[in-house]
Amino acid sequence: MKSFKAGELLEVQIEKLSLGGNGIARHSGLVIFIPFSAPGDSLKIEITEVKKNFAEGRILEILMPSSFRTKPPCPVFGTCGGCNWQHLLYSEQLNQKQLILEEQLKGLIDPRLIEIIQPSPLEFRYRNRIQLKSKAGKIGFFKRGSHEVVDINDCPITLQEITAEIPKLRNNTDPNKLEKRLELQLDRQGKVHLSNEDSPFEGEGFSQINEAQNQNLIRELLNWCKPIQFSQFIDLYAGAGNFTFPIFEAFPKAKITAVELHPKSVQIGREKLKTRSLSPKQIEFYLSDVENFLKRSLIPKDSLVLLDPPRIGCSENVIKYLAQQPLQRMFYISCNPSALRRDILRLKSFNSRWQILRAKPFDMFPQTDHIETLVELGIDT
Repeated sequence: MKSFKAGELLEVQIEKLSLGGNGIARHSGLVIFIPFSAPGDSLKIEITEVKKNFAEGRILEILMPSSFRTKPPCPVFGTCGGCNWQHLLYSEQLNQKQLILEEQLKGLIDPRLIEIIQPSPLEFRYRNRIQLKSKAGKIGFFKRGSHEVVDINDCPITLQEITAEIPKLRNNTDPNKLEKRLELQLDRQGKVHLSNEDSPFEGEGFSQINEAQNQNLIRELLNWCKPIQFSQFIDLYAGAGNFTFPIFEAFPKAKITAVELHPKSVQIGREKLKTRSLSPKQIEFYLSDVENFLKRSLIPKDSLVLLDPPRIGCSENVIKYLAQQPLQRMFYISCNPSALRRDILRLKSFNSRWQILRAKPFDMFPQTDHIETLVELGIDT
């Protein structure tokens, strides 16, 4: 393979997009990852960094734009460290996410068992919560790859009820104060709340960031649960009960156990129990690390387990413990296809009878490369 160095100029064609959102090009045997490119682009690029098995580059000129390109509506797209796919038609965003998931699950599932991705009901204006940075009179998000604040008046992926508050924040923020985090949230009653690191605010009135798509995910999970016989549902990494309470409503005879490490989330979950006059015997919230909970708990044979871990995925010990339990089914909701693949490979290494029965991706965060996936796991009989 030819030797390359940083600063070298090349002409390349983008084949597809990678996990992480960058375009993939090949030149003389070298794989090059290029941000803000589109499948089918012909580009003039500069190599910015050369690694052992790949390189990174930046676009100098679009020689022939892809037919999948579109004009980003955000004036700071490419500078702001948030969205990275606004330059792509939404239909192609969905297509690339489907391909990325299929690639990550290759060898673990028959591709025909991966369902078509569920589009978000809204391509823009779907976020009901954002975290802003305030520094030196600027309010916005960090510039890509730095801690410099990009000043904004709007964010096209965020509800207008929230972004209308940004100019007010700017007028009421002391420009001489050190860097500060500000969070704006819209509750289910349509009221915007402001919080910061000194006064965090959460409550039962708040929903997931893309609430309409979250409801689609909940409905699908409930549908997948219907044919399964279980007397206990164990919701691991439960948060404040996003899935816990819908499961109880759909299966009121089941004993529900929710496990969450974040004290505020557990407090909210327990407050929901009181508000809805539910007994802890019906739904029990445990404040615990999932690994520690599993170490000291017995999981009944007729239990159904849901895993909804953070982006990093599950610890190896969590997977090892679950692999050895007398379970027939588990559900895994992943926001990181790479961690999903690793955890399933670990599960199979501890117990080869575990298999992926089906998978369905959901586009929870349009205009970004993030992919949410619901997976059903079962014992091969």
